[in-house]
Amino acid sequence: MKINNECPQCGANSNSENSSKCEYCGSLYVFQSLSDFATAPDLDFGKALQFFRKSATASDGDDDSKFQIKTSLGLCYLKQKAFPLALSQFSKLIDEFPEQPKPYIYKVLAMLAGKKPRISSMKVIQEINGMLNMAHVLGETNGQALALLAVIEYDYYERNGLKLQNPSPFELIENAREEGMSFDELLASIDLIGLREEDVEELV
Repeated sequence: MKINNECPQCGANSNSENSSKCEYCGSLYVFQSLSDFATAPDLDFGKALQFFRKSATASDGDDDSKFQIKTSLGLCYLKQKAFPLALSQFSKLIDEFPEQPKPYIYKVLAMLAGKKPRISSMKVIQEINGMLNMAHVLGETNGQALALLAVIEYDYYERNGLKLQNPSPFELIENAREEGMSFDELLASIDLIGLREEDVEELV
């Protein structure tokens, strides 16, 4: 659904109210997940950030539009690895929309700030566990919250020679699959915390 009056890339206005992409340049109007960026390899982040920053401070628009615009801004910060800005953005989103699950997921990625979970403190891992479980409880995340929790706990406990928690990362990833997790989204997430597909090959 189109929620912007103009394209964040080319600035064109569209007559179509039901399109998710600009009919002129093909850019997405908003980003709802990290995997969305795979469809926009030529994205000009400078233009996108300028547009979403401006739109995020606008007073008009319904709550759904505001949420999607502010999520898009946070995701752009994440993709640019501007972790302090992403952390601030998703923290504000949680305060404003505490019933929405995805800001909790993306805040976790911002908290880790490009560092492997295995070097985090137990306190941070426990906080992450609470946030991702909250995201899962709040609503449908298509297994995304459980998949990320599985990867983080696997890297922290397995790589540090600690006893795996219950449910184990293997059980979590299986539940995530049953909920329809996106492998592309998981790969985009682990890239932001310094991991590669090979690091979680045994898990996924």
